[in-house]
Amino acid sequence: MRIGIALVTMAILATGTAYAKGAPNPDKLLAGRVAGEPVPCISQTRIIDTQTFDDGSIYYRMAGSADYLNRPHECAALKADRAYATRTPSTSLCAGDILEIFDSASRIPYGSCSFNSFVPYAKVHKP
Repeated sequence: MRIGIALVTMAILATGTAYAKGAPNPDKLLAGRVAGEPVPCISQTRIIDTQTFDDGSIYYRMAGSADYLNRPHECAALKADRAYATRTPSTSLCAGDILEIFDSASRIPYGSCSFNSFVPYAKVHKP
């Protein structure tokens, strides 16, 4: 019997440090955008940039589509000046995947939490 082993992808994302002073919450990035129906997963291969905010939300700038906002479940440890790592058996980030939060310099862990659904935000095109 042949047993397949799923490839585990680990993404370590140091987030928010360049943006935290000018944008303490995602409202500036979401201005002029409209929220769509939440989706369970997004493709990691289409992520251009991420930004984490002190309110615990993560903004994903995507190639070729709407950008996404995720507010991980009960994740008070997630702040703009902290990093996080995820492990997933696919090329997608999905609701329920675990984020491990840590200090990017010292690697001191702050805990973990899980993603909620990803809310797409498309730009509003004016006629």
